[in-house]
Amino acid sequence: AAGYSIGKRSAVTIGFNMHRKKYTADTTHYNTKGSSYFSYYKVSEIEAVCKVYEIPLMYHYNIASSKKYNYFISGGIASYIMQKEDYDYYFNYGGALRKSHRTYTKNSHLFASALLGAVAERKLNKQFTLQLSPAFAIPLKGIGQGEVKLYSSQLLVGLKYTPGRK
Repeated sequence: AAGYSIGKRSAVTIGFNMHRKKYTADTTHYNTKGSSYFSYYKVSEIEAVCKVYEIPLMYHYNIASSKKYNYFISGGIASYIMQKEDYDYYFNYGGALRKSHRTYTKNSHLFASALLGAVAERKLNKQFTLQLSPAFAIPLKGIGQGEVKLYSSQLLVGLKYTPGRK
């Protein structure tokens, strides 16, 4: 991630994260219409493994600080690039349960999730700071081939480097 401080209490960051998301969904959460011939069959379940690139844009506000610690609340928005999506579709065909596999690539979803989080920092020295950052993603729209609204949580551990301080 790269960031820019705005005064003493605020900062803006942009990042790049790579995720592997595994989930199971039914047709109430996965949109099959128009995506394939599965829209013509009664799909009962979808199993997915997706390689996702996430680009979060965050605003951080310092709510407390001391000589060694800083605490921030954070809010922002995330865009997603679905690099590879592997799906197993389970559907009824001719009275029997069938399974079919499909792979899709390169679906993009701008501003698909709202992000809420916090950051706790511990200064190690003048240039390095250890960060712990829990966050939650709340979907604003569906992502991927099935336009799934994925809720997610994460816990990031990082090392922040501030150049120019000695």
